[in-house]
Amino acid sequence: MMLKKALTALKAEFEVLRLFVTVGNSAESLYYRLGFYPGPEQTTFQLPVRNM
Repeated sequence: MMLKKALTALKAEFEVLRLFVTVGNSAESLYYRLGFYPGPEQTTFQLPVRNM
């Protein structure tokens, strides 16, 4: 219910919503029911490390 409410609010502000989850996520069927569909697989995200 919370996710539905958040998506409704976000859709009013943004044309496209993307959800990135790990492969085999147990909530996958929920995301499909809410209108998300699989896209290209993203294998890694990298953030540069800053030395302070």
